Amino acid sequence: MSGKETIELTSKGAWRAMKKVKHSDIRHIRVTAGTDTTILDSPINLNLRIIPRVFTAPFQAIGLVTSIFARMTRTKISLSIQSDQD
Repeated sequence: MSGKETIELTSKGAWRAMKKVKHSDIRHIRVTAGTDTTILDSPINLNLRIIPRVFTAPFQAIGLVTSIFARMTRTKISLSIQSDQD
């Protein structure tokens, strides 16, 4: 069974969200500034399951820093992910 959901990196739970992203495939990325300005809206296919478990904490830290940067610049980064759940 597969589940689709959207992760936004301006959220306060960025650390947990990035842990969830690490165990899934990123299917779409969208970066917006304000409410109506789209900077990037692109379908991608990025499998993050190949990242070794040792790099989970640094990957989550990158997500946290990205979330703080997005909040400071008033942008929103949305990742559409698809995860396989048994």
